[in-house]
Amino acid sequence: MHIDYLRQCLDNEAPVDASIHARFRELLHQYVIVGGIPEAVTAFLNTRQIGKVLSIQRRIVDEYKADMVKYALLADKPKIRECFESIPSQLSREYKKFTFSTVRPGGRGRDYVGSLQWIVFFDHYSNFYLNKCIFVGRLLVVADAYE
Repeated sequence: MHIDYLRQCLDNEAPVDASIHARFRELLHQYVIVGGIPEAVTAFLNTRQIGKVLSIQRRIVDEYKADMVKYALLADKPKIRECFESIPSQLSREYKKFTFSTVRPGGRGRDYVGSLQWIVFFDHYSNFYLNKCIFVGRLLVVADAYE
């Protein structure tokens, strides 16, 4: 029923009833907060408690951080954490290129040599947390790479 009603509103360019709009906004809000981590989704479906979801998400991020620095040299650990912690502010800028001055004011690439590698490649079993993108002039799909 909701889908037919929404389709009719869309086709007629008419506003959706306020109560339905509010419900869909609530569902969208829950969807955005819960995200796609299976453990968090299961917890939300079982309890409907956003607090539990946030607790699970924080724990998982803390586990990521611990894994990234597990085998790094002691001197590199703070730099790896700094790079990881800067990712949200790196992504919030209009220009998405990773800059070391965002990690720390006055930061330079030579100060963080190898630190990003722990984030990009720390888990070779496909759990990549940062994908390194190089400018390409032409996109080619190589079938053998996916076998």
